[in-house]
Amino acid sequence: MTLERRQLAKRVSEETGCTAALAYDAIDALFEAMRESLVKGERIEIRGFGTLDVKDTKGKPGARNLRTNEMMPVPPHRLARFRAGKVLREAMKEEIDGDE
Repeated sequence: MTLERRQLAKRVSEETGCTAALAYDAIDALFEAMRESLVKGERIEIRGFGTLDVKDTKGKPGARNLRTNEMMPVPPHRLARFRAGKVLREAMKEEIDGDE
């Protein structure tokens, strides 16, 4: 199941008692701030949830295109990474253990 931004805003509005439009705007502002921070290379730590950071990768002299079998250079690039925090990892583990 995928939780879309609209559905997330609805949950937030129900939990906080604010309007869905206000919740949607708040979520948009949060994601925009997170996006800007990651583009700048800043680390985002949300206690109890996890950490978002940026990893710079090195370029590679060549990688094979599996469709054409052609060697192509891979330029250096940046990746956003998410690592779940301890509380989230434990909650997810409990959910799996509870299903058994």
